[in-house]
Amino acid sequence: KKDTVTKRINLYIRENIKIKDKFYRCVAIADKAFYESNVTSVHLPASLREIGEQAFYGNPLLSNIHIPEGVSRIGAKSFYKSGIESIKVSSHVKKIEHGVFAICKNLKNVQLPEGLESLGLDAFGECIELQFIELPSTLKNIDRGVFWRCTNLQKIEIPAGVESIGEYAFFYCDSLKDVYNYALEPQPLSVIFNRKDIRVHVPQASVEKYRQAQHWGKMIIVGDLP
Repeated sequence: KKDTVTKRINLYIRENIKIKDKFYRCVAIADKAFYESNVTSVHLPASLREIGEQAFYGNPLLSNIHIPEGVSRIGAKSFYKSGIESIKVSSHVKKIEHGVFAICKNLKNVQLPEGLESLGLDAFGECIELQFIELPSTLKNIDRGVFWRCTNLQKIEIPAGVESIGEYAFFYCDSLKDVYNYALEPQPLSVIFNRKDIRVHVPQASVEKYRQAQHWGKMIIVGDLP
């Protein structure tokens, strides 16, 4: 029986890449560029502006990556099922797309920038080590299943400007005890929790609105926010 050795890849992507005696500036990583490629480390150039869909999908040995400040788009499922432990999203990104960090089971530390407006479908689904994440004040939309099965998530603070929260956003967040919702008007909901023992902290002036609101009213409403 022939033994096989899994090849591990350390990537260093230069800002200027030479192809047939010509230099080209690296501004994008193509879709599926390193899909399930056993990547263990990556250096991305400062010139980078876009990371394509599924670019680093399925690289469980990739534990750390620095996203350059100039990046304005991180494509859907670009780090899906990777081993990253921490991530800082650049300030030019307006939306975390579908499943970008889903099933990153080692992800513990996430820094989201002011200016971010939307968290896409399943963006952080099944990030089982994530205990807390600070959402920026500019956030407007939390899509379907964003924190689905984040079983160690203990609390979440929803900024006042959030206008919509998709169904199943916090389903199976088994450790979730407290939700701090700073919106004066309850967001219209379908089902976002699968439990009724979660304390939802809301502005004192809005307690009755939340208690009367569909789905919010099923939670334990606490009016202790300004």
